[in-house]
Amino acid sequence: MSNVTRYVAKYLLALGLCCCVAVSSAHAQAHIHGVGSVMLVQQGNTWQVEVMVPLADALGFEHAPETPEQKAHAQALRETLATYRAVLEFAHTCQQVSQSLTLFEPTHEHDEHETAHKHGHDHQHEHKHQDVTARFVLECERPVEGVTLTIFDTMDSLSSVQVQWISAQGQGAKQVSQNNRNVVF
Repeated sequence: MSNVTRYVAKYLLALGLCCCVAVSSAHAQAHIHGVGSVMLVQQGNTWQVEVMVPLADALGFEHAPETPEQKAHAQALRETLATYRAVLEFAHTCQQVSQSLTLFEPTHEHDEHETAHKHGHDHQHEHKHQDVTARFVLECERPVEGVTLTIFDTMDSLSSVQVQWISAQGQGAKQVSQNNRNVVF
């Protein structure tokens, strides 16, 4: 087996394991206001970044915007999270290839509420906890040895972010805070 084949096999195994751990820990971890997560995966010069933050920290509320002020705030967040630089910085400039953003998961609360009213039932409004999820794909021509999280400037109610990564240098995890924003791979 060639060195390249061994490296690719190890990389795919590590990626699969990391994804399994991330999925299982995401289901096991409670939704905690003030705590976000960032996952970074490198494949050659390509970096995939996924960020999850409670909507309460990103917007100040966890439901679809209802007032003009809330709608404007949600639009401003969309514009802010259009670039990875609102979340983190690499030492060298990278090209953003793509971005996706999920702000509000569809809920059926409104439909249930309408059905309850039609049938004469009293229904108390409850909003479920939601996260904002941003995904970025970046191309970095120069080697990346670490990142600095800038998300604390965008979302000042965050107290910490759990960062996990898989890079050419290895894999790891680190809890970062407003006072300790740097991650070295």
